[in-house]
Amino acid sequence: GAAHGLAGVLYVLMHCDGEALKAGNRATLQASLDWLLATRMREGNYPHSIGTEGWDELVHWCHGAPGIIPVFVKAWQVLGESRYLDAARDASDVVWRRGIIKKGVALCHGIGGGIYAFLALYRCTGARKPLYRAQRFGQYLCSPAYAAGVAAHEDIGRRAVGLPDHPMSLMEGLGGAACALIDLQQPTESAFPGFDFD
Repeated sequence: GAAHGLAGVLYVLMHCDGEALKAGNRATLQASLDWLLATRMREGNYPHSIGTEGWDELVHWCHGAPGIIPVFVKAWQVLGESRYLDAARDASDVVWRRGIIKKGVALCHGIGGGIYAFLALYRCTGARKPLYRAQRFGQYLCSPAYAAGVAAHEDIGRRAVGLPDHPMSLMEGLGGAACALIDLQQPTESAFPGFDFD
């Protein structure tokens, strides 16, 4: 994923002012991106780690399709290969279908990360579809129905039912949700906090 795996490393390398594109590095970068693309599972999501390809439950920015989108968008911008933009679009369809995460509003493993995934695709293409999707996720994030679903969600990895371990934090709580909602007001200027640095 973007937070815990190869995807995030590749994303950073593609921001290294041409170093990633020097002769030997370009081939390695492209091979790594192609390997990442090849890990795509049958339903379109990406595994959270090697050996878990059959377990397709995590549609999180940190583990799965939402975090893959900005990586493939950047790959398309840097390498100009249309298959990477196609992969980002396909991943956005997965996020749209399955990205209403009951773990909460967070950026890392919540609906906030999905908002930023759509915004990355929107900034790159200017297409209305990812912007519409980001806006709908933002509306749902603020809805009583979503709050009720999160409050009732049981997660064995959490200390308390319906409550993130760090409920006010940037990556796990309201801090990140606030950033996503603010960025929805100026989507062409949006940037995932601590991750986007163009």
